[in-house]
Amino acid sequence: MVPLSDRVGYLLGDVSTLVRRWPADRWTRTVDGLPTGVWIASVLEVLAQRWPGSPSPAAVAPTLEGITRALEAWAARRAAFPLPQRLSKVQAKDLTEAVKTAEQRLLALDRAPRR
Repeated sequence: MVPLSDRVGYLLGDVSTLVRRWPADRWTRTVDGLPTGVWIASVLEVLAQRWPGSPSPAAVAPTLEGITRALEAWAARRAAFPLPQRLSKVQAKDLTEAVKTAEQRLLALDRAPRR
C-alpha cells in the first residue's frame, strides 16, 4: 500500500502536469455541470483541509493562475507541515478519505470528453 504522503505527492504532481499540459480553454469547459477549474480547485482544497497541523487553506480560484498559486502553497505546506509518521485514527481516516475523493475527481476529469 502506498503511504498517504506519497499519494498526496502523486496527486499534486498530476495537477501540476495538467497545469502545464492543458490549453487555457480546457479550464473553462464543464464536467458534470461544473467548470474544470472548479473541480481542480476542489481537489486541492479537500486535501488541504485534511492535512494535519496546517492552517485552513485559502480559497483556490478556479483559474489557471489560481491553481498555479495553490500548487505553490502546497509546496510550502508540505515543507512546513510534514506528515507525521503516526497519525491518529481520526486524522488517518480523514486524510485517506480526502485522498480518495481527490483521486476520484481527477479520474472523472481524465474521463471527461475533451470537446
